[in-house]
Amino acid sequence: MLVHIGKEDSGYLGYLTNPSGNRTGLDRVVCDGAHLQFPAGKLNLSYDATWDAQERAWIGNLTFQQVYRLALKRATAADMAPKVHRRPREAAIAAGSLPYQRRDVVFDNAAAGDRLAGTLTVPRGRGPFPTVVLV
Repeated sequence: MLVHIGKEDSGYLGYLTNPSGNRTGLDRVVCDGAHLQFPAGKLNLSYDATWDAQERAWIGNLTFQQVYRLALKRATAADMAPKVHRRPREAAIAAGSLPYQRRDVVFDNAAAGDRLAGTLTVPRGRGPFPTVVLV
């Protein structure tokens, strides 16, 4: 979750962004340089912290169903860049030969005027093999 806080002429405003990109506005942001506090009533969440100059972070408690110790630090541009999540086996599969054969297949249904296309994957070696068809 990312916490976005900005200063406006009227004070501080902010919102939270979850990993899916959904935003939830903070009801208010109170900051005097030594203390930071904000609630997000829609989520029944609040944060109350003090500034730690040595850590260069807000150290405090996030209350959301229970109390969690949480340090908030300023994010860099690299921290804010979109993350590419890969499955653990993707790199191994890309690096080596696949343990199966792939074939693109097309099925015509002349009576219905439809065409279905997909990829058939078959393990290497002698069959028969169990089959699953996903449509």
